[in-house]
Amino acid sequence: GGLVRAYGDAAAAALAAAPHRQGTPAVRLRLRYPFALTSAAMRAVERAGGAELEHGYAADAGVLEFSVPADAEAPLAAALREASAGALRAEAVGPTVLYRN
Repeated sequence: GGLVRAYGDAAAAALAAAPHRQGTPAVRLRLRYPFALTSAAMRAVERAGGAELEHGYAADAGVLEFSVPADAEAPLAAALREASAGALRAEAVGPTVLYRN
């Protein structure tokens, strides 16, 4: 009994002293965009609170993989459509969590 209680107390103390971070439900998205729309794409992602994960380039386009808070996905889709006359659409990769310091 005493040893189990001591380990439990030590674990509780360690958890209480550990730093805490709060996560936000998010969605991971992939956006392929023509080079002419780079500024519009990046501006829309930034305004939606996007966190860039990977950024690469194909022969004819940029490819950005990023996460946005789940409640920002629909407004981002609308902003991308508006900024590009309907040419830009982000593809859902899957759910995730955003942690910000």
